[in-house]
Amino acid sequence: MRWGALGSVAYEPAPEQRLTLTGLYSRSADDEATEIDGFHEEKGAELHETRLAFASRALVFGQLRGSHAIAAAGDATLAWALSLGRAGRYEPDTRGTVYTLDPAFGYAFESDAASGSHFYSDQHEQSYGGQLDWTQPLGGGDAPSRLKAGMLFDLRERVFDARRFRFRPMPGSPPLSLVCPTTSWDATCPDQLFTSANIGSLLELEENTRSSDGYAAGLRVVAGYVMADLALAPGLRLLVGQRLEASRQTIRSFDPFTPDVTVAESDLASTDWLPAASLLWNALPNANLRASVTRTVARPQLRELAPFAFSDYYGGREVQGNPDLALTRVVNADLRFEWFPTLREVAAVSVFYKHLRDPIEEVIQAAGARGIVTFANAEAARLLGLELELRKSFGFVIPELAPLSLVSNLTLVHSEVALGAGESAFVTHTSRPLANQAPFVVNVALDWSDDDRGTRARLAYNVAGRSIAQVGTQGLPDVYEQPRHELDLALTQRVVEGLDLRVSATNLALAQVERTQGPVPSEDNVISRYRTGATFSIGAGYTY
Repeated sequence: MRWGALGSVAYEPAPEQRLTLTGLYSRSADDEATEIDGFHEEKGAELHETRLAFASRALVFGQLRGSHAIAAAGDATLAWALSLGRAGRYEPDTRGTVYTLDPAFGYAFESDAASGSHFYSDQHEQSYGGQLDWTQPLGGGDAPSRLKAGMLFDLRERVFDARRFRFRPMPGSPPLSLVCPTTSWDATCPDQLFTSANIGSLLELEENTRSSDGYAAGLRVVAGYVMADLALAPGLRLLVGQRLEASRQTIRSFDPFTPDVTVAESDLASTDWLPAASLLWNALPNANLRASVTRTVARPQLRELAPFAFSDYYGGREVQGNPDLALTRVVNADLRFEWFPTLREVAAVSVFYKHLRDPIEEVIQAAGARGIVTFANAEAARLLGLELELRKSFGFVIPELAPLSLVSNLTLVHSEVALGAGESAFVTHTSRPLANQAPFVVNVALDWSDDDRGTRARLAYNVAGRSIAQVGTQGLPDVYEQPRHELDLALTQRVVEGLDLRVSATNLALAQVERTQGPVPSEDNVISRYRTGATFSIGAGYTY
């Protein structure tokens, strides 16, 4: 379930002076019931897991923006923005039960931390932002040169805490009293066991909350920049700029029962010079050649930093963050030629290169019988890619098909990870692509856009090549996510002037998600295989 509202109001007290207030409220909820049947190799038995989960999310965001032309300063423009946001996620009671099949008696309740479990979590985040920009035109003409300078700040604070409980068999409980007497799974088995009469006689409640089940995190970014957009010659422009960014990302993990005691913490403070340069040449009246070089940073996500651990299903590997992660610094270079035969068509080819220092990868560490999944920095990685893009109208067939267009995109990427001496001895394969980087991505869509009738439709197909999802270590093979073919449909119809009705459906092909321990799938190396089903949504938008 998803619903929300977006509203904006603008006020112009004078020509070239504009104030805009925007508000957004969004609320969504997921109610899931998951059943897993399969053979558990460690136990040597068939098992059945049922998991019931409900999670709600809410977002409130407000922004006030202003734009002011200052004629006395050579038609300069002063723009500013202030924003405030609050987000939350609440998971009130995720329940799991696991039963193991005993051919002689039926399905027996499994005494495990994931069986009879109840999980609660609460997360709140506050964000504050501000931005100030000054744009100074240099000279006149249709495309004058400009200088621009500004600053911004972004402050975020998050608090998360969780509690874990489980019902376990009481010492001395008769074993057969915990058996559901059927050799084919009966969905009422948990209902027969978890009754008021059995609590305190057959089952008792135990708390399993961990010392790392709470954390407080923050992100502070303050930046200033200066840039120039220069017309060097007719049809030739240079954009060059420098951004100075100071950031600090912190996370402190604590025991929910003793919040003042720190279990683990991370403090990533960095000051970075982030230059950028781009050259644009209008080689033809309807064609451009672009070349750019930039330097950027990528910060770890909180789930990658927090030592909080969780597992998606019984028998699955636990996923746990790593508070020792470092920032990733990226150098980007690309060259792109684009041709616009008409206003609705484009043909483009791009080549790009990326160099990543300290890229973050999901890795498997040997621990216990299954191992755990965590995150680690590789020393470096390189990507070299080619991208082809085409948007072509079918109007060349017959004029009536002009609203129908083919939109296609093909990306080919070669990636390679460079490992340090310590990492080479740790990971299983020292020569491999970067994790989560597919060697190819294909997107094809049919677009229908009829502005007169207010009808827009898109049927889209997507597939990505096999990629490493988790890096194997200490002899464990890499985990690969196999390609899956996805089909989506989106429709928009104007009902009356300003009012649009939207309908969408995703994953119509019911694409299967499959992960294997090794690159080539077989019945012996499947880690997980499931279908998420299709998603349908309907919405409306009004523009005044």
